[in-house]
Amino acid sequence: MRARALVLALLAACGSPDEAAPEAGAEPTRGPLLGQADGTDASDRACRVVLRDAGRRPDGRGGYETRDGGWLWAGTIDVAEGDAADARPAVLYRSTMEPGTWWSIEATAADGAPDGYRRFTFELAAHLPGPGLSGTALSRAQVELIPVLLGARGERLFDHNRLPGDLDNYRLDAGNGWSVGPAPEVCPATKNDAHATLSFAADRSIAQDGALVAGGQVTIEYALERLSGCHSTHNGHPAWDLRAFVRFFDAAGRASEPRAASVRRFEAPMGVPHNVAHPVPATFAIPASAVAMEAWFVQEGFGSGTPCRAYDSNDSRNYRFDVLTPPGWMGNAVVKISRAGGDACDGGTALGDGFTYDSWGRTRAVLGNVCFSVWKQGVTDRDDPDLWRKLDVRVHHRFGSDGDFISDYVPFASRTGNDARFAWDVRALDPFRAHQCPATDVSTGAARLEFFFTVNGAALRADDGRPFVGTYVGEGEDPWRAANCD
Repeated sequence: MRARALVLALLAACGSPDEAAPEAGAEPTRGPLLGQADGTDASDRACRVVLRDAGRRPDGRGGYETRDGGWLWAGTIDVAEGDAADARPAVLYRSTMEPGTWWSIEATAADGAPDGYRRFTFELAAHLPGPGLSGTALSRAQVELIPVLLGARGERLFDHNRLPGDLDNYRLDAGNGWSVGPAPEVCPATKNDAHATLSFAADRSIAQDGALVAGGQVTIEYALERLSGCHSTHNGHPAWDLRAFVRFFDAAGRASEPRAASVRRFEAPMGVPHNVAHPVPATFAIPASAVAMEAWFVQEGFGSGTPCRAYDSNDSRNYRFDVLTPPGWMGNAVVKISRAGGDACDGGTALGDGFTYDSWGRTRAVLGNVCFSVWKQGVTDRDDPDLWRKLDVRVHHRFGSDGDFISDYVPFASRTGNDARFAWDVRALDPFRAHQCPATDVSTGAARLEFFFTVNGAALRADDGRPFVGTYVGEGEDPWRAANCD
């Protein structure tokens, strides 16, 4: 701390205070160091941290707000629900005003996040271009910024959901109006609806329903009979609790802070609690970085007399569960709309941005699949009847560009080399199929479907980060539909 104070003092002696001292909350920092073999910086392309917008803040009168003589800059960051509890969102920035220095300022929680995210905002006011610059200087100025999730042990995850290169940053300059505009099609609102239930039964058995997926949720159901002591009272009222504790581990073996929730409730006729308890489930978000979870249970009595405490912790080892982690790779997305039949995917053409399904496919084709491949070391490189337990493969789709995505599981099709291939039948969503009332507006003769895939929480989208698009084309008026559908 003394050395840092001395550095700041020396800087102040060499220039104006505004040039030397960081704005409140901002700190000098090292720039992104992506791609280093021994580094802790990484790129996010799985929608874990997303810049929604950034730029100068309008003042409502045709100009821009200022602070200390400079423009006030602001932005919005969304963080995936599973990451928000354990990581701190921030923004790194620098400008041509001080080209050698990166600054970091943490974001603050805000309202208005889409489903599946928590929202944060940031403000910047120092070390940036301002209204005092000449037109020539302003035309040459530039701001670079990038959102980041700061981990507890120095690891940093940078938003690259709109940035193709690992060394790219968002750039604001006169050419783009000093702003990064909204792109709602990038990392759209969607919940990772992977949900597992762990049931701890009275007979000491443990059952699991559903997959524990990084970024999803886990619900714990606990039979109170497993810990039956410590039911103390105070003045005739219950004075004890039974809590479930969980913590999560990342790939480096680092543990999150424990989280806890009560798994009991008391009967309370006429609003007066009795010492008769019933189990209640406890639900926890699984961090997107988790590879394992531990659970244990503590019962405490805190009534009059000697305090009581009892544990259910697998003989002090805790109950440990594997969390499904993202695959090492997924891609080779193809579409196969064919009258020849055969393999569900072989012979398909590259999906690109999407597919078109029209009257030919509707009347002639016997296959209408979108397929893609997944590789996960030790999982897809061998035949495994339990593959469905290790890969949570889903498609998320919606008609139009608004509203929530609907999620469905994607069936396994075949193994190809060391990859597993999955096939989604797009005919089932065709709003123009015979004797079927459409689930979307078809008055224009076409319907637009947006969709993307997730495998253990990691997303496969089009190359630009947007959802894939399917276009269904109708065949003119349909007498049955006109007579039977609204």
